[in-house]
Amino acid sequence: LYSCSRRDAAITPLRVACKLDPDNARAHLALGETCMHLGFFAEAERASLRVNVLDPTEVEGYFLQGMACVELKRDLHVEEARTHLSDCLRLSPSHEDANYEMVMLLFNKGDYTAAADHCEQAVKNNPDSDLLLDTLAWVFCFVTPEVKSRVW
Repeated sequence: LYSCSRRDAAITPLRVACKLDPDNARAHLALGETCMHLGFFAEAERASLRVNVLDPTEVEGYFLQGMACVELKRDLHVEEARTHLSDCLRLSPSHEDANYEMVMLLFNKGDYTAAADHCEQAVKNNPDSDLLLDTLAWVFCFVTPEVKSRVW
């Protein structure tokens, strides 16, 4: 069900799987991803935390936890999201979605220079990413000429 993108039907079996095998990081990751798609952000955050405890090298666990924090949209969660996205990028610097979300997090905080700097580094790590190249061009509309000359 999960692999067929029938997440609405997969949620109950995934919850059961996580209860039956609480040390299965892959089951918790699947549960967390399913919860994100269904809008159960707090449950997704809990599942991703479990993934990170069970397997601290699982990049997608940190990304999922960061995204759950972003979706929860509480001020405290913004810095927490930044921490989790940073952990994801520490393990996988070219993770396109994590880089994009980090840029957007910085941008939405009003830190346009940091967003541009991060996006520049992300493009260096992933030069074939149209998403990141487009994002860099977009972010540049909001930064000072000094930043543009330094980055571009």
